[in-house]
Amino acid sequence: MAMGSIASSIVSSQHQKQIDDLINSKLTSNEIDFFKALNLSNDNSSNRIDRNEYILLTLVRLNMLDVDLISKINQRFKILDHECNNILSYEDLALTLDDNDKS
Repeated sequence: MAMGSIASSIVSSQHQKQIDDLINSKLTSNEIDFFKALNLSNDNSSNRIDRNEYILLTLVRLNMLDVDLISKINQRFKILDHECNNILSYEDLALTLDDNDKS
């Protein structure tokens, strides 16, 4: 039993090191081009990304998030964003309430 715990700790520690190494490694030009193609930026005229976008892109890079899933969520966000300002109001979200949840 103890050997299993030791082995699990070693694997977990190695996995964490791989994650840390990838987070701290330099991006490739292909990764940057790929991220630009995802078109997640709130300001498409800018050559910048914000913290939330960086976190998303890093999670994709770590294979912890699926690009198709992000695209679907982004599409849904655009549908809900009635003011087209890249911000959802609680009123926007209230429009998505299940009929049983509406008061």
